[in-house]
Amino acid sequence: MVEERRRERNKHEKEKERRRQLQIESGNRRGGKRGHKERCVGRHITEVNIGPFLSTVYLHQEELFHAIDALLHGWFAAGGRSWSADTRRFKPPPNSPDPTEAWQLVSDQVASVYMLVEGQLYHHANFMLGQVLAGLRVAARVCDPSFIVHFWTICHVLSGVPVRSRGAFPASLWLGWFLRHLKQIFSSAFGQHPLVVIVDSLLKVWASSPRDLKATLGLGHWKAIHTLGGLVGSTHNIVLNMGAHCTKIWKSKFSASSTLVEFLYQPLLTGNAHDLEAEQMAEVSLNYLFAASKEKYNELGVVNEASQLLTQTREICREKAHLHTLQYDSVTRAFVFSLELVATHHLETWKQPEQKQNKQPDRELSYKYMGEAIEILQYGDLQCRIRATSFSKRLSTWIKGHRQKTGNRPKNVAIEEEKKKVLQEKARTRELVRHIAKEPIKGSRRRRLVRGTPRNSPRDGLAVTRDLLLASLLV
Repeated sequence: MVEERRRERNKHEKEKERRRQLQIESGNRRGGKRGHKERCVGRHITEVNIGPFLSTVYLHQEELFHAIDALLHGWFAAGGRSWSADTRRFKPPPNSPDPTEAWQLVSDQVASVYMLVEGQLYHHANFMLGQVLAGLRVAARVCDPSFIVHFWTICHVLSGVPVRSRGAFPASLWLGWFLRHLKQIFSSAFGQHPLVVIVDSLLKVWASSPRDLKATLGLGHWKAIHTLGGLVGSTHNIVLNMGAHCTKIWKSKFSASSTLVEFLYQPLLTGNAHDLEAEQMAEVSLNYLFAASKEKYNELGVVNEASQLLTQTREICREKAHLHTLQYDSVTRAFVFSLELVATHHLETWKQPEQKQNKQPDRELSYKYMGEAIEILQYGDLQCRIRATSFSKRLSTWIKGHRQKTGNRPKNVAIEEEKKKVLQEKARTRELVRHIAKEPIKGSRRRRLVRGTPRNSPRDGLAVTRDLLLASLLV
């Protein structure tokens, strides 16, 4: 009976989708051939029908752009109550509290959710979701212009969290969960406000046309950069950082040349470097590295810059780790990014023959860098420990996937040594996971039945836990 109803529902959905496509195609045809005849009869009469669903998305995008424009002009063009921007930070109007790092913390927590889900640590991800909601309530209470900097990155990370399930869960489920809660928090705190309109417009696109959500996010990100650049200067450090994130995320729509990136960032790196503290210099160097680097096959100049930043930040982080005061701040963030870039560079095997001759992979050096990062980060706060766990999982994958040459050793001896290293690293991963807080996911623990036999394997238990976590996002 249940299977029959499910088949009927699927059939109904397919028929509904077919009718929608026919309606759009019919409208486009009517706007083409028939419109041509009517233009011949009356020159000022033109009939164009682009379909109700497409026009609805455009309306939501238009609302989004107007809200971004109104929000930024309300912050930076409000006379004596306007915000301003110094070299690296937003400055509040007189007699107003200084901006906090609340939105940066939410961005870091969302990145932690992604790592935990990717590592199949679903109970720990459930705990981190509660931390994200708590961080959102704090950030909404003192909402400052840093929202417009971190919001688009948060949305991109959540839209990329995998939804691997056999259940009928909607696409970008994690992003929909975030937008729904953010709308509730903003509505209760501000009422009718451009912040509410921005979130509500994206939520409407997510609900009505999920395929257009990614393009809408990219256009909204670009609109925020364009408007903010017109208010504080297009070469401002904050605007450049937003532009770097935009070109990294939406590669098919936006791009930047490496020469232009170096030209724009060089004054920030050399102009007042002697006046900057270690934390400030690490942040500026991190922004440049993020803009100049690639996912694979970085130029040697970029790798050398990353090595210098790694040398500077590693000692600071190691000293804080010994004192048990390591926090995931600007210095630690620069340490993690530069180390990952350098370790990946030494692991890569170049495809081009001329580059392959000049650079050979040094996997042992990559493993050494990752091991140092794990040893340091495991003594930090929660965000540091999550990244140490992610590095440990990746390191065991690297050791298993990149087999070293046997050399003078017998092949079976080399394989046994490799297995021993993998097992040791997995044991360290389990020890790291024990120090990450978790919250059990509520729901039925009944295992799925396969041919009438209950499956109680660990893998099936993970699948059930994952589906329960995804179902909790719909509540």
